[in-house]
Amino acid sequence: MSDTHETPAILALERQIAFLVRRLEANQRRRNYPLERAHYLLLLMLEEQEPQSSGTLAEQLGLDSSTVTRQINVMLRHELITRTPDPHDRRGGLLYLTDHGRQQLDQMRKLRRESARELFADWDEPSRAELARLLERLNNTIEQRVAEHFSRSRS
Repeated sequence: MSDTHETPAILALERQIAFLVRRLEANQRRRNYPLERAHYLLLLMLEEQEPQSSGTLAEQLGLDSSTVTRQINVMLRHELITRTPDPHDRRGGLLYLTDHGRQQLDQMRKLRRESARELFADWDEPSRAELARLLERLNNTIEQRVAEHFSRSRS
């Protein structure tokens, strides 16, 4: 499809999202955060609801279970999480945050919030709130699309 069939807003969104992702990746590397982004997200998810299985985490993120399993194995080695047998499924395990994992999560969250404060220092609070609302809407739309794709690919 040629660009002539797209609205100016779609063209602008596509371009701005591409640059946003690139700049966020560069900021991630520059900051030298204590946790990898994937580990931070998994720890956040465990903090919100604990325990969880690796399969549940993979499904919530719309990722292949082998991808999440690799991340979990690294997190287990770094003692960020612990695994216990699942009483309802002998083949599976349940994941919990360790005290060390909670400390690393808190440190990472503090650094990321400092970064956000710096980034949005010149924005007024209503503009920050509006962007947060729109990003939440975008994330919810993406999550829904990923879940739909995930359920179609499993059937």
